[in-house]
Amino acid sequence: AFEEFCHAFCVTNEPLRHFYSGMVLRESKEHNASEIDLSYPDSHVTGIKSHMDIYLYGVKISTKRNGRTVVLPTYEVDDLNTVKPLRNNLREYKLVVLNFKSELHSSVSNDAITKWELSIVKHFQNDFNSSLVHVTIFAESFISAEAIRVGFTLIPFLAVGFIIMVVFSVVSFTVSGIALNQMRMDKMLFAFFACATPFMSCGVGLGGMLFVGFRFGTILCVTPFLILAIGVDDAYLMVNAWQQITASRRLEDLRSTTADGELRYRMKEMLMECGPSVAITTITNVAAFGISALSGAPEIQLFSIGNAVCIFIAFIFQLTVFGAVMVILGRREIEEELRTKTEGLPAPSVKDTHKPNPLDMIARVDVVHLEIRRVRGFTAIAHKILRLYCKTLTNKFVVVVVMASLSMYLAISIIGTMSIKPSLRPEKIFLGDSPFIKFFADRQEYMIPTYGVLWIYVFNPGNIWDPSRRAMIDGMIHEFETLGHSVGPYSTKLWLRDFEEWTQANPEILTVDSDNDDSDRESKKYRDLEEFLSWPEHSYWRGFLQFESQLSLVNGSEPSLTRFLFTTAYMGEDLKDWSNRVTLLKEWREIGKRYSDLSITLYQEDTKYLEIIDTVVPQTMQSALLTLVSMFAVTALFISAPLVLFSATFTIVSVSIGSIGFMAWIGAELDPILMCSTIMVIGFSVDIPAHIAYHYHQTSGQVVDRLEHTISRVGFPILQASISTILCVSSLFFVDLHMSSTFATTMLTVMVIGTIHGLFIMPTLFAAASHLSDLAGGCCGRGRVHSIDSSSSSGKGRR
Repeated sequence: AFEEFCHAFCVTNEPLRHFYSGMVLRESKEHNASEIDLSYPDSHVTGIKSHMDIYLYGVKISTKRNGRTVVLPTYEVDDLNTVKPLRNNLREYKLVVLNFKSELHSSVSNDAITKWELSIVKHFQNDFNSSLVHVTIFAESFISAEAIRVGFTLIPFLAVGFIIMVVFSVVSFTVSGIALNQMRMDKMLFAFFACATPFMSCGVGLGGMLFVGFRFGTILCVTPFLILAIGVDDAYLMVNAWQQITASRRLEDLRSTTADGELRYRMKEMLMECGPSVAITTITNVAAFGISALSGAPEIQLFSIGNAVCIFIAFIFQLTVFGAVMVILGRREIEEELRTKTEGLPAPSVKDTHKPNPLDMIARVDVVHLEIRRVRGFTAIAHKILRLYCKTLTNKFVVVVVMASLSMYLAISIIGTMSIKPSLRPEKIFLGDSPFIKFFADRQEYMIPTYGVLWIYVFNPGNIWDPSRRAMIDGMIHEFETLGHSVGPYSTKLWLRDFEEWTQANPEILTVDSDNDDSDRESKKYRDLEEFLSWPEHSYWRGFLQFESQLSLVNGSEPSLTRFLFTTAYMGEDLKDWSNRVTLLKEWREIGKRYSDLSITLYQEDTKYLEIIDTVVPQTMQSALLTLVSMFAVTALFISAPLVLFSATFTIVSVSIGSIGFMAWIGAELDPILMCSTIMVIGFSVDIPAHIAYHYHQTSGQVVDRLEHTISRVGFPILQASISTILCVSSLFFVDLHMSSTFATTMLTVMVIGTIHGLFIMPTLFAAASHLSDLAGGCCGRGRVHSIDSSSSSGKGRR
């Protein structure tokens, strides 16, 4: 029971109990009506005064207006601080708040408190039924339980996303295998391990973090979706490169080649083809989340560290685990190719010593030639389509149209990005059916705009009975009470005021003698204070005071007040906007600075969120800027050609701004979840431009030829990665959770915008640079310049 472990704040709810007793007595009509005054902000029941404004919210009271009695909400009554309220003026209240607070003794374990809190939650969820009263428990253990429930809710959708990704991989590998005449049942294993390898890396990464002491956070449940998207992208590149190399090698004479030699050659070529671009995306993603981990918000740090660790492990697993799978399955494929080409028939058994039938060998060779012609026919068709596509993108008219559209897109995106507002609503981290959704909605409706409570701790009060010290304290309190948005003096709950009222009402029991010296008068003041606190209706004030020695009438010690706290209230409809609350918090802190001698500390329930809001914009901008700089630096290590590097960097910035701007236009607010999404957007915006830029950089010749080679190498994997990622994260839309829908929307946006940039905008940028180069060459009389990046600028170009 609460009484078994409670200390200091045990009777905080006693005024509400008196108020309830007054309601019962009034209904029973057993007491004189003059003894019961159920008013707001203070009620009086049988001579006991109780402050009710800290317990009742959404209150309407009766008051005088122009000689008439009207009923108004308290925030429309502006004379509660100056005019005595009408008796029994309380007419309506929507919300009752009870606080159970305690200083915990060391003998009370956290597990015991958790069990106690959850038992109350269970009682009101399962055993309490009322059509009139809805009870919500707000406790730390219940918050943790709800957060864990969020994580468990996401797990089934993670499985759904994985299955969708595997099915799509099987279908896309089958299509490419049939098109290139490389379809084998082994492709199904490729598809499975392409998706399983990122999951394995998440198990190692997140499991390792928890093992070494990192805490679990609900936001980490999104990490597997991100790693799955990144890891599968790399697998698609590796498989596509393998198939391209295999298709070209099948056109060559491999009869003198061994299986081991051919396997080493194809693996080497595959890693040379896609390894650098995979490395670029990995390094940039790790750098993006690593920079984000420097943020001060704990959840953002946890999310960023988890992603960075898992992305790095996914890169290692992609080259080792998935690479090993490719070796095992690739060896079987190569052995079958060599057996087909060199023997025409399967190798004879030990018992079968006669030579193969020449007619059978000729038939087998004809089949091989037929397969080669099929591949060449498909390649020719694909080449024509791709050639037409690249010529269209390099057409001057198309370039102008695309550049104009890009300018409009950037303008709209920048406007959206600049207009995004910082905000933080705690209910966003819970599921839609969580009790906390209603709790925060009621709090936003009835508490924040009408009566929010500010706790003020005075850690150095000094001699409270000294007139000059008392004047300083009164001046400090007066500033809080007259600040904009303040409810006023009646909302200030200060033990000293109630003590002085009590002394005036009970002069016969006072021990203070004005003829005594100051030290003796101070001692007797403390004795009067002890008497005041011993009265049941005033005993709850003990939790607001701390003394150097035990305050007691019988111990003979000389007590001294070392610290105390009091509360005051604020209101305002505009305070529903979190940014306005940040401004108010700064004004409170300025008062605290002016009275630094009192060592004031402020506490408001939303302070930890307001701190984030105040820093989320500069931290997001700082993280985004540092991330983009690191993206440029990493990309420059692999791509030395200035124009290609500029195109890649511009595309990264464009995709990032476009994604964030789109989120702003659809109503997203800049909170820690969107801040994490922003860093994720910047990381993901690198992937597609890096693949396009690196492969384009490795070519030479005319722009059309270079684009054709580039898109033939990475175009299909880009489409695979984009579509599979969109399908995978779409399952998150079925979770009634702000966090999951924000991440899903952000992922979908960045993949769509990134794909458009990679397959349309970047080729057009290369073509535009070529046209400008041609124009400059023609104006200077140097003739036509055919390539914006020659092999001399990038080393030896690959043809």
